[in-house]
This record gives sequence, structure tokens and C-alpha cells, in this order.
Amino acid sequence: MSRTKLIPKLSNQKVTTLLMEVVLMKHFEFQHNYIVPKVSFGAGLHECDLLVITKSGYAHEIEIKIDKQDLINDKHKPHQHVDYRIKEFWFAVPLPLEQEALKHIPDRAGLLSVYERGGKWRCRVSRLPQASKKPYKWNQDEIFNLLRLAAMRIYTLKKLILKINSK
Repeated sequence: MSRTKLIPKLSNQKVTTLLMEVVLMKHFEFQHNYIVPKVSFGAGLHECDLLVITKSGYAHEIEIKIDKQDLINDKHKPHQHVDYRIKEFWFAVPLPLEQEALKHIPDRAGLLSVYERGGKWRCRVSRLPQASKKPYKWNQDEIFNLLRLAAMRIYTLKKLILKINSK
């Protein structure tokens, strides 16, 4: 994956979870990998803000935080983002939260920082994660199930678009 991917800035858009998802999906090369946002059921995992399965079949979890309190509260999650099926675990924050994140995220977690410069949204690797020593390779059935969840997400989003456009 490349170090920095550029996303055009949309007016004076503030950093939101949705914006972070788009920038991160570009960073993790959605054209080449399987990426599903908000995996909360159906995959047998804890809730994942963004789940990436690489072409080689390994999973990366990205936990998105856009404010300091949410970042601090994450320490109290019972699962602690630990699952044998996740090869690499990342946090992603807006650039102004980068130093605060380094104080609060687990040592094993990588850190991605999202920022805008020159009219483009960018993502940079602030710290690399510690990869699992025995990475789990997802099989075709598990990947297919994840893609089914992605299709369900598309359906939900299209219904929301229709609802917004009918107003």
C-alpha cells in the first residue's frame, strides 16, 4: 500500500467518520482489496469500523476516532480489538489528534493520520502496527460472507439516498 493517497477536498468539509472512511478506503486500495465499513454482525468478530481483507487473504482492522474522548473511551472495550483473525490493527485519527492517540492506543496498534493539504485529503502512516506472529488467512467462504455483508451495507445506503432525495 502506498504511503499517501490523495482525495479531493469537498468544500470546507470537516473531518467526520464518513470522510475518514472514504480516505482510508482509498489508502487501503479499495480497487484491489475487500473493504467493508461498520462490520458489527455476521462475521463473528467484534465491531470493526473498517475491515480490510487483502488479496492474499489477511485482515486489517481500522478503528476510527475523530475526538479525544472517544479515543480514551476505547480503552474500556472488553474485546480490546484482539482477535486471532486480525493480522494488523490500526487506529485512524484526524492529524490534530495524532500525538494524543500515540499516548492512548495500544503499542501493537498502528496509527494513520488524516489531514487536508492543498485541496486534497491525505492519509499518512504515523506508526506501523505489530503484525500477528501467526497470521490467520481468511478462506473463500469467510471472504464471501464478508462481501455479503458489504452488499447489505450498499442496500441500506441506497435506501437512505432514496429517502433523502424524496424530501
